[in-house]
Amino acid sequence: MSKPIKLPEGVTRDAASRRLAFFAACVAEARAASTRADALAALVKIYRPQLPSVPPSPKSKIADELRRSERGAATTGAFGGAAAALKPTRSFGGDI
Repeated sequence: MSKPIKLPEGVTRDAASRRLAFFAACVAEARAASTRADALAALVKIYRPQLPSVPPSPKSKIADELRRSERGAATTGAFGGAAAALKPTRSFGGDI
């Protein structure tokens, strides 16, 4: 088990908790978005400098549609049932 994460000087636990909750809400909004533009609009609230401001290309629109249509088959995915047998990665190598 690792030591607790130290907060930067001047940041309270309450402030850090509120900020993490805000990040979680933005990511949840992006995941629930039906279009790439809506997802970017949700994520730009937290990743403004890193996100492109250009509209998506037709190729990326098609890729987004394909990903959305394949979500129903996510239980088997591209790797089939073999992926379910893989051991999950754990921090510090410990098994729980």
